[in-house]
Amino acid sequence: MDLVAVLSNFHTEALYQRLTGRDWRQVRRPPPKPRDRTRDGKLKFGVVIEAVVAVMAEAGRPFRYIEIHSRVEMRLGIQVPKSSVKHLLHMAERRKRQRIERVSRGVYQLKRERL
Repeated sequence: MDLVAVLSNFHTEALYQRLTGRDWRQVRRPPPKPRDRTRDGKLKFGVVIEAVVAVMAEAGRPFRYIEIHSRVEMRLGIQVPKSSVKHLLHMAERRKRQRIERVSRGVYQLKRERL
């Protein structure tokens, strides 16, 4: 009888009893925050174009490319490659059905809605 009492571990026994009980409660996690980046760190599709359109809509006047880029970075709060904004503006100007039009060299504005 002494042998059984020596090998008993009261702390482990209490732990196992707690683990086998059915009164578990799962800890609530905070809801995930909306992210504008993918898992590999790249910006998600459409984040830059939405920021460009929002910046240009707020101003309501033609903007130089450099001004657009700096305001997009301020709006998103992160560094955005200049080439991304430049390519986006170039492609939007080439595709006539886009919301952005080129006024002159390096100057862009939103297209006006026709009634």
